[in-house]
Amino acid sequence: MSGVNGINNVPMEYFLNGVAAADAAPSAPPEGPGADAVPAQDAAPKRTDAKSLVAQLDVLLLQAAASSTKGVGKKTAEALKNDLRAADLLSEAEAKLLMKCQEQAQKTFKALGKFTGKQLGSAFKVVDGRMVLNASKGAGKACEAAIRAQNDLSDVLAQIGRRVGNADNAPEGLDERLIDLRQGCDRRATEMQSLAFRMNEFALHAAERGESADPNVAAILNATAAELLPRQALAMHGTADVLEGRGAAGEFAESLKPLAARIDAFAANPGAGIDDAGLAGIRADISRMKAAVESVRREGIPSGGGRMMVAKDILKAIDLLLENAGKTFERAKASVADAVRRNMLGTMERLLNLDASRKAKLEDSYPKSKELFAACGKFLGHLKTFVEASKTEPLTQKTKDLFSVAFESAKALRKTALGIPVETAKMLGDDFNRLRVRSRGAYTVLREFSELAHRIDRWSTERLLTGAEARSVFTGEISVSNAIEARVRGLRETDVDPATEPGLLVSSSKLGAGGAGEVFELQFAGGKTCVFKGETEGRGGLATLQVGKGVAYAAAQQTVQLNLASRAVADHLGVGGRIVKYSVGAHQGVFGMFMDKAKGMSVKEYRVDTSKAPPGGLSADQIRRLPPAERKRVRNEIRRQLNQLQWVDALTGQLDRHHANYFVFVDARTHEVTVQGIDNDASFSTTVEGPGKFALDTDRIASFKESLGKIALWINPRNPEAQKTALLADPGIQVREDGTLAVDVAKVQSPAVLACLKEATGAQSASLPAHIDRDMYNALVELKNDPGKRQALLDDLRDRLQPAAFDTQVKRLDAVIAHAEALAQQGCIVDSDKWEDIDEGARRTGATVKAQNTSGKKVALADRQAIEASLLLSRSFYHRDQLADIF
Repeated sequence: MSGVNGINNVPMEYFLNGVAAADAAPSAPPEGPGADAVPAQDAAPKRTDAKSLVAQLDVLLLQAAASSTKGVGKKTAEALKNDLRAADLLSEAEAKLLMKCQEQAQKTFKALGKFTGKQLGSAFKVVDGRMVLNASKGAGKACEAAIRAQNDLSDVLAQIGRRVGNADNAPEGLDERLIDLRQGCDRRATEMQSLAFRMNEFALHAAERGESADPNVAAILNATAAELLPRQALAMHGTADVLEGRGAAGEFAESLKPLAARIDAFAANPGAGIDDAGLAGIRADISRMKAAVESVRREGIPSGGGRMMVAKDILKAIDLLLENAGKTFERAKASVADAVRRNMLGTMERLLNLDASRKAKLEDSYPKSKELFAACGKFLGHLKTFVEASKTEPLTQKTKDLFSVAFESAKALRKTALGIPVETAKMLGDDFNRLRVRSRGAYTVLREFSELAHRIDRWSTERLLTGAEARSVFTGEISVSNAIEARVRGLRETDVDPATEPGLLVSSSKLGAGGAGEVFELQFAGGKTCVFKGETEGRGGLATLQVGKGVAYAAAQQTVQLNLASRAVADHLGVGGRIVKYSVGAHQGVFGMFMDKAKGMSVKEYRVDTSKAPPGGLSADQIRRLPPAERKRVRNEIRRQLNQLQWVDALTGQLDRHHANYFVFVDARTHEVTVQGIDNDASFSTTVEGPGKFALDTDRIASFKESLGKIALWINPRNPEAQKTALLADPGIQVREDGTLAVDVAKVQSPAVLACLKEATGAQSASLPAHIDRDMYNALVELKNDPGKRQALLDDLRDRLQPAAFDTQVKRLDAVIAHAEALAQQGCIVDSDKWEDIDEGARRTGATVKAQNTSGKKVALADRQAIEASLLLSRSFYHRDQLADIF
């Protein structure tokens, strides 16, 4: 039991003083971890989040007492038997009796542990004016059997002990072992007897005052004997005094309480941070406690005017727990550092390696390929050697020398890559061209890699380990390496999904490879299926590997952050399902992004084969054959969800929502519709300041003007410069004071400008949505009217975006809300069941788009230019992608 009123929150005072403590206690339920707890650094999660943690991280002494109450285990009894037989101090019959008694003691003790305090308290009867256990009751019978079994085992051990004490050939220490085991049996029998009577007191107390009068008493009576016996052991044998500080002001009490309080606080709030200082504090507590345990072992605990000796088995259990605690944190540190190194090396190898067959073809077609491959191999070899040596701390001269060698090999690799002409690299294919680009940046990444390797080892003053991550050390819920890998990249521990841990992987199949690296479909235990894309994006190249500090690496925006942020925006708008869910972690040594597999198929796939149906869904042909009313309902819902996706994209500045990166699914059985956007790498661009409003930076201005020059030549081959000047004077183009260009699609007159804008920005849609779903409108208005919700959205995005991207996002949020309010004034809010009746404007046109030249003549644009212009003018995804023809 581990809630607010659970047994883990009941003060030990109740076990020391029984109903007297209950009578003296306030009526309010206990709250939190207690007055000595370490203050939480983060907002506490729901109480249920701590249940598994509380079970494992209870107060240290209570864990020790739990270990001590388990009794003589089978392995212990077997070892004792073998030693006695080897010394010829035990007959075959006595050996069988010893093991039989041990088995019965364990069996009855385990059976007793299942009964609750309330059952134990009612298992009594009055005989001759005395309260005795009632063997006719289940709990009474179990308690009596457990006590008898412990006594029987104690008697056998005592009988053997007498023989050992009189024997001349008894191995050294055997006599003491037997005494310790026998005393443990006697203690456990006494503890069980006392527990039953204590529960009777509490049961009577609850009956007199009402079962809910004292939540602590209720928690005690509802707990099992297995949970209660350790507390009874502490109360009976003096160790509880240490925990409570009752008459024990010695070093042991002062050493124990900080760790107990720290664990209590941790149990109540796993999200509370444990930083570098926190880890050092825990280790210091452990060291002080080890010294204190030795003092208590020798001298006991001060109690009143004398000293109380603590049971040896409890002290031994404390020793083991302390030892394991120290090992756990050291092991966690070492495993994190090693795992991070492996993952980073794996990513580097994937960046700088091509498969053997591809290499062979390139070497045959271009001799200098061999030089590049050899330089890559040499660099990776030196990198591995350096990283292995970097485990040494402090840094040795050897490590520094190895870094110098690796750095020189990185520079040599860069020089080789620079010697290959860009045109040649592109001609040889995307794989080779990407390899050349990545090779040029290898020396930069090496410096960042070095920082990462040593920063992880030293556990820098940044919060590299939080409560949630420390919890994973104990529970195994998520691997610490994944959590720390996320942290050093500026991600959050909540971005790591326990369901995608490597240990749960069932199957992996490669879906393909492209500019974004290799993509895998993964199946995990529990039925989770997702797509994994490694952190090797072509857009970011090696920049995505940098460790850096601050927002989204500060120097290079991570695409994984953009995808996570896109889903966050959808969640804040109440339409999280419009964007697939993302998490982060490692697969095959590469850190990257897990994406839930979208249901259905892309619109492109539906168009290619209208008879093809996705798993569990309907094909386009089947949707068209639905009864008219049902088909109308399905089409209505597709349009509604597409409109929601369009508004999410408007808010995130998404540039790349074409007909292949959103999926439509119509359930074959229920006809339930799901529309989901995938691939949000091109979101949160500083280029998109609001719906239909673009800001072109220096690079995009150059691309835009280059496109204008080409299309001007098409429209007016006699005077292309004049035509270009005329196009730049379009009312939709504004030259800002800093020299940058702004394009307002709503004001653009020439479709040629739109075609060039598409070419320069890659935007798939640029017009303002003409309608808005009512639920979406309400969500946007709420963001305007509720400062708390607006701030919550912005806070959720702030650390995921570069400063410039975040500033643009704030502007875009205001612009999107303003456009939604303008549509409301025009009566363009659509109820959820009215979408099929809405006319959203002209559908995408063919090659009939015309632009006017300087002579006033209308000239038809080329097919590609015309399509690109009309794509940007489409007011909805539904009409832009001609879904009416498909469904």
